Amino acid sequence: MKSRWMLSLWFALLFSCSRPERKHEVTFDMEAAAWRLQQVLPQSPPRITGAGDISTQAVVAGVMTVYDLDSDETAEFSWSVDVDPETLEIESNRNVILAPGAYRFTLVLSVGTAQQYVGTVDAEIGDGENALQMTIRPVIGATDITAEVASRLGEFRLQYAPSDFDDIADPRIGVSIDDGLETIYQVSRATGRTSAYIGIPSGAHVVALRLYDGSLQIGRSIATQENVVISPGEPLQMDLVALAGETSVSFSRAGGAAAFSVSLPDDVIAESGGISDLEVMASVVGPTNAFQEQVVTIAESSSGDFLGDVVFANMQYGPVTVTLTFADVSEGPRELLGSCVQQIVLGAPAATQACPIELRRRAVIGGRLLGTVGFNVFSANGAPLSGAVVTANGTVLGVTNTGFGARGYLRAHLVPGVYSVVASANGESVSASVAVLPLGINNVDLAMPAAPPTSVTMSFVDAATSQPVTATLSVNIVGRGAQYVRDSNGQPRTSFTVTNGTLAVQLASAAAPSPVNPVELVFVVDGEGIAGTSVTRSITSTAATTLSTRVINEAAPPAGVSLVSDSSSAAGANGAVLATVSVNTPPDATTGAAATVVIPAGTVVTDASGQLLTGVLTTELAYYSPRSEDALLAFPGGLDVTVNGAPGGDTSGGFASAGMVSVEIHDTAGRSAKNFSGEGLEISISIPPGMRHPVTGAPITNGSMIPVWSNDSNTGEWTYEGEAPAVISSSFSGGQQVTATFRAKHLSLWNLDWFFNQCFLSRQILLVDDFLNPIPSNVAATLRFRIAITVNGVVNGYVSNGTANSNGGGFNVLQFYNAPRVNVVNIVTYNSMGAFLATQGFNVNAGNSLCDGTGTLYLVLPL
Repeated sequence: MKSRWMLSLWFALLFSCSRPERKHEVTFDMEAAAWRLQQVLPQSPPRITGAGDISTQAVVAGVMTVYDLDSDETAEFSWSVDVDPETLEIESNRNVILAPGAYRFTLVLSVGTAQQYVGTVDAEIGDGENALQMTIRPVIGATDITAEVASRLGEFRLQYAPSDFDDIADPRIGVSIDDGLETIYQVSRATGRTSAYIGIPSGAHVVALRLYDGSLQIGRSIATQENVVISPGEPLQMDLVALAGETSVSFSRAGGAAAFSVSLPDDVIAESGGISDLEVMASVVGPTNAFQEQVVTIAESSSGDFLGDVVFANMQYGPVTVTLTFADVSEGPRELLGSCVQQIVLGAPAATQACPIELRRRAVIGGRLLGTVGFNVFSANGAPLSGAVVTANGTVLGVTNTGFGARGYLRAHLVPGVYSVVASANGESVSASVAVLPLGINNVDLAMPAAPPTSVTMSFVDAATSQPVTATLSVNIVGRGAQYVRDSNGQPRTSFTVTNGTLAVQLASAAAPSPVNPVELVFVVDGEGIAGTSVTRSITSTAATTLSTRVINEAAPPAGVSLVSDSSSAAGANGAVLATVSVNTPPDATTGAAATVVIPAGTVVTDASGQLLTGVLTTELAYYSPRSEDALLAFPGGLDVTVNGAPGGDTSGGFASAGMVSVEIHDTAGRSAKNFSGEGLEISISIPPGMRHPVTGAPITNGSMIPVWSNDSNTGEWTYEGEAPAVISSSFSGGQQVTATFRAKHLSLWNLDWFFNQCFLSRQILLVDDFLNPIPSNVAATLRFRIAITVNGVVNGYVSNGTANSNGGGFNVLQFYNAPRVNVVNIVTYNSMGAFLATQGFNVNAGNSLCDGTGTLYLVLPL
């Protein structure tokens, strides 16, 4: 609002005798640059003082000093004016008549003891009527201004774009210097301008501004601009931003508790008189969430921020309205100071949002009214992205995760306008156009573009011949990474028919596989004349990945795999087996080991959906020898495993097998058996002679307990089923055989295995020749490597395939994912054709463990 003082000052003034006797009338058209409306005392809690408020005075007294610039003569005259406290218009009953000449007019008004106003103008007075323009400005920081002092005061102009005030009905600015009284002045909505005189010494000071709409505080100066150096005539740049709190939310995807973190500006704390007098109440409500309300405990952090946390229980996915209210509870009834309301979607990626705070002050330089923007930067898979550099129109605003809130958050204050914003990290960038309004609050989400899909090619080869499988295969991809699988057209798909031995799929870009975030896929394979199998593979890179799975042709299995199909049993109409049947695999040609399944009479057989199997039952039994490399490589489910219920609590590791069986039973209607009544099937697995515990090296003898595991082909996970005792059984080629027998009430893969821990990534192993010279890169790149679990020189299992890569230091290095933590392993090396080249042992007791240690490891290859 612009107020105008119309003062007619009539008084006789006679200076030197040389002046002409004729006098000339001078009138003043005065404009107020700013009115002081009220003051806030810096006490706790704050309170208003009316002493000196111009709006409470009916009469304002002042002194007019007229200085003759030609003769250096000065005269002072007092006068009084009437002030309308409603309109702030002033009427004076005095005039001034002067002889022609050059003069300086200085008017000092004293409003009580707390505020002075000064107007000054130099003018040449001529013959007749003279109308002078004078702007009256408040004096900031002093209350003893004289005309002599007033002539030396520096002007402090506060200039804002008028359009910034379009949505502010009654703009006012409060100013305090060096933590002194806050004085509140009216601002002209038409010009966006207010100005004052600075009545404090030149030099470094702290100037704090607050913006009000009437008595409602809506903005404040930026802390980094409040330390200023004041010099007469030098303008100050002080921007204003909206009051804004920030809220970050943590919410489990399974639903449940939602945790909110709150950051408050210090204006809220100051207005209540301190943390102890402030009550912050948080509430949430939404379409899927009932109303909840809690008090938030606010504490000052070591960095000077005011932070609080609150947890709401039993929250569900969906949008919620979060409300924060602030109240002074120091004395008397609870007095509401302000509030902040924002919308948050629970279940969306974790983010931090700025919330506009409306704070009611109980008490209101150039620059702009800035907008506040909260940036949340995400990676392609939706994770908050730390360390992202955010720029606006080419100017760096800051780096995410350098302040309050989630890892990908950054707050910035911007001059109103339209900005081209870019967030960059790890060689990627994302851009957006952001419109910023005066005192506006923007929350902008920036998600890095999705990376190209990762191609995965799986080849199916015959376990005996290593040639591509030509039979038609049914392949289902399951496991924790199946959600990312896409077909060649980019469509979600997990079931495929393979006719040429090769399956090509894609992983959605959101998968973003890496060594620390692998994507696990389980390939479940079956087909006519093919032994059903599953294999688990971890994808650790976004680069194209080629995999291979060995498939067993039932008509020509590889060495170490014994198969049998038996149709001598039958089930009645009630699903019960009519007579006990025993099915045996042929003994392994090398070790004599075999497997036996006994189905007791009366056992009721059902499929996975609970339907009864009836009629002729065909039992297909396969035995896998732990002493055959071909059999170990074709083990369904693999030997790098994810497990449930393991003693000790580990969930991933490796198996050293003592033998495995696969059992399938189906009736004439094609129904496949899954569950059995009573005690279930009886499964016996004979253990090859010389087998030892893979970690302790102890021999397997009569009474040794061997862990039993079952495999779920839909997930690739193994479940610990207990232990089976080893018992001396019939001889093979004149020697004793040890057999372990256990009960199975469901069908799956059954394995006698010792489970051991692994390290995610093995130590680096340098590839050298007999003279410790590096193996050339072109040779190392063609080699293939495999870890064999070895006890007393006898192989107990194969795990962890690996390939060589250059480490940039001249040597080629070998590393394995999921390397076993066992005492002795052998690394077996093959050439590009798959022919055996060499084997070398690594022994924990010798200090060259694959997982732990600090010395250099060498793999010597006779090339």
